[in-house]
Amino acid sequence: MAQIKAMPQSPVQYFRVAQIFNDRLMSTEKAKKVLSVIKTKYPDHDIMPHVDNFLARIYFLYLLTTIPFFMATLHYQFLLDTFRCQYYKII
Repeated sequence: MAQIKAMPQSPVQYFRVAQIFNDRLMSTEKAKKVLSVIKTKYPDHDIMPHVDNFLARIYFLYLLTTIPFFMATLHYQFLLDTFRCQYYKII
């Protein structure tokens, strides 16, 4: 009877696991961990450009989702401060 190994042995398999974590399971943190394992264990493998591209895509999407919220919060705070200044005739 064949034994089933818990971890994939090929960096291509690791990369596929990271894709599944990110795209299907919506777990970007786990995907980043798997991609960092690939970068650590297989730094000279042919898949490294794909790993770097995938990590950049994950971080770019993270920035797209967090920066607008942050900017909206700053804008809201600016509006509140402006209203307070005008209301109390500080300006």
